[in-house]
Amino acid sequence: MHLIIRGFYLFVVSELFIAFLANLVLKNYPPIPGDIFVDRYSIKLYIPFVSGLLLAIILSFVLNYLK
Repeated sequence: MHLIIRGFYLFVVSELFIAFLANLVLKNYPPIPGDIFVDRYSIKLYIPFVSGLLLAIILSFVLNYLK
């Protein structure tokens, strides 16, 4: 159960991290297939679902390696 909670926590943190990076760095890069990007009229919405999932997996491997 703790592993599921940690995985969910890493996923949420990576989603927030990528959302902040999207405004700063990732504007020049195309979104990964699976990310949700809506650009209509005055609404711009970017939900980095797959990017956050990949970052959560990478972070979990790095943190397990450091542990």
